[in-house]
Amino acid sequence: MTNRTDKSELRKIIRKKLEINAPLRNEKSSLIWNTLTKMENFRYARQSGQLMVYLDFDSEVQTTLFLTDEPDWTNGLIIPYCRFDEILAVRVFSLDELAPQTFGILEPKQDITTDPQRLVSPEEIAFVLVPGLAFDRQGNRLGRGKGYYDRFLRKIPPETFTAGLAFECQIVEQIPVCAHDEPVSMVITETG
Repeated sequence: MTNRTDKSELRKIIRKKLEINAPLRNEKSSLIWNTLTKMENFRYARQSGQLMVYLDFDSEVQTTLFLTDEPDWTNGLIIPYCRFDEILAVRVFSLDELAPQTFGILEPKQDITTDPQRLVSPEEIAFVLVPGLAFDRQGNRLGRGKGYYDRFLRKIPPETFTAGLAFECQIVEQIPVCAHDEPVSMVITETG
């Protein structure tokens, strides 16, 4: 079996686990968010406007829910969005600057993404929250198969901290890895 076939099978297995996990998604996401907010490098990146946060989709660990409780948007948050086959990043200053886009995922509105003053280069990011379908304990990640995050993570400086957010049911012993796959610095689940 090739890595591609292995990954395809693993995606099917994880999607079934996520369906079963769905009733506890809010509760488990809250535990993950609480762990994040205790991390010093997360707090620093948030306060300095150097935090990149994905906006959850489908059965992913929720992030959008917790952003509604953000007390201070002064320095903004860095939000990814897709253009053609790559992820770009822009700074937003409120949830009102987001709207459903590709696949219904919240993304920055077009007037934000076309404003050169809002674009954020990968070198400006200190901490990236990374979604995934599955992770292993070594930080290897299985995405949805399009390679968007792998290409983006190759662009950030090596000192940028990357945290994969996942539920325990998404942790597997070993992710099949290809040459283009990019691992994360740490994986955070509801258990730690």
